[in-house]
Amino acid sequence: MKFIRTRKLKKTIKPNKNIIQFHRLLRSLGYRDRVPLQKDYELITWKILESLTKDKNINVSGTYIFYRTKKDFVYKFYLENMKTMRYKKLKKNIKAILKEIVFEEKSRMLELGWRVNVHHPLAILNLDHKTKVRIYIAALKEGKKHIKYGIPEDKLPSFVSNIKDINKPRTGDLIVSNPWGIGQDTSFMMMALNKRGNINKHVGFGPVKTSGFQYGRYDSDLNFLPI
Repeated sequence: MKFIRTRKLKKTIKPNKNIIQFHRLLRSLGYRDRVPLQKDYELITWKILESLTKDKNINVSGTYIFYRTKKDFVYKFYLENMKTMRYKKLKKNIKAILKEIVFEEKSRMLELGWRVNVHHPLAILNLDHKTKVRIYIAALKEGKKHIKYGIPEDKLPSFVSNIKDINKPRTGDLIVSNPWGIGQDTSFMMMALNKRGNINKHVGFGPVKTSGFQYGRYDSDLNFLPI
């Protein structure tokens, strides 16, 4: 199995215009947090299934992003949506996320997911039922494995200097999953949302929240519980 790493992650980022505006937004919502933000966020991907169709144009990959703090997760959401989402809506969504993740309770976060890689977004609609079942089962097994055993040594982000930093779950660690799938029209995206959301529930995540995310948290006995 081949693992692919993207950009490297340096430790922290110096204050800039985006960070200043982000902190203002947090303060307007009643939150103050001076913890430095990560320099960048490294997306780790690895192949789960390959060449699902005769033309070999569809593959399935697992993905995750590690966040040192909940603040990093919220800031990444802010950066990804600040230019495409109206400020009032962005603020409303971030307010929902802060409440959902219990922002004031400090812990690490892991964004765990999977993606279907296709040359055209609608190509997945032409997959037969048997192939779709293979995809869902593979994603389900992969999710359960990572939640139970943590992150394998050969799948760690490049910024980790000590494997104990993130290799195993800790009490309070939060895992988030975004159930939105690939799609261009609303009906297809809702279909993907429902199916992926159900898969996530089988893995151990809670229901889809107002923000569109699903969450799970490790308790004091390291049991993964839905939120």
